[in-house]
Amino acid sequence: MKITTWLISVDRLTHYYITKTIKFMKKLISILSLTVGLLVSVAAFTACSSSDNDEGGSSSSNPLVGTWRAEIVEKGEVQYWEMTFNANFTFSYKEYNKDDNSIIHNSGNGTYKFKDDTTIIINNSTTGETYSRRFKITDGNKFEFLDYDHDIIYYKIK
Repeated sequence: MKITTWLISVDRLTHYYITKTIKFMKKLISILSLTVGLLVSVAAFTACSSSDNDEGGSSSSNPLVGTWRAEIVEKGEVQYWEMTFNANFTFSYKEYNKDDNSIIHNSGNGTYKFKDDTTIIINNSTTGETYSRRFKITDGNKFEFLDYDHDIIYYKIK
């Protein structure tokens, strides 16, 4: 009878440890699942950051995208100076006569990227020049270069 009692005790003890081990494994799997879910959420949130400026900036938050026009009077002639910034970080510009839409003397294109929130670096493909310009946008529809020789305000037209 002692051997039977001992076997029953060993059986109960084995059952006890197996039950404890299964409960521990369930908790461990649950904790690991929550940790992986949390890491995936953090990674997804970080990947959607609006401050991704490694390759020129994030196009979805690019305030320059659109066509901007300034009206200039030179030698009694009304001219439009127009700049179009695209979401793929290319741009084009032209200066033309308001009356007949003829190009006056400047037109071209190139690429641009953000140096910081108020500075763009322009690579003008037409002239081969690369230069940096500080800018300011006010009211979402007025754009001006802050370090340019002239006080010219461009208004967003599209």
